[in-house]
Amino acid sequence: MLSESQGCAVLKESFQAAGYDIRDGYDFSEGVIRFQVDGFDPSQRVGFEYITTEAGDRSELSQEMIAAIEARIAHGELFILLVDEYDVGSEAELRQHAERFLSMVAAHRQRTKES
Repeated sequence: MLSESQGCAVLKESFQAAGYDIRDGYDFSEGVIRFQVDGFDPSQRVGFEYITTEAGDRSELSQEMIAAIEARIAHGELFILLVDEYDVGSEAELRQHAERFLSMVAAHRQRTKES
């Protein structure tokens, strides 16, 4: 299992490679969504949260908050990749999660541009 710092480093690298200006430990606060996002590009509204026991993320992120984030993603208003340390076994697997998410964001933005 990857530590909080290892996981965040992998995700930051992937998001920066995709052209995002990632800020570490970004204080996000909109409606019920209030937490420190591990990495976030405020101008593009894209970021990531590597959920670990080490960082206390499970107590910080309520089910209500996660549902609100997922709803905002579905509406194309906000894109925060939520990935739990228990769902990835290696750096390569975490990179795959990031790449799939970033591809989804790019596809959504392309569709939005075309309509």
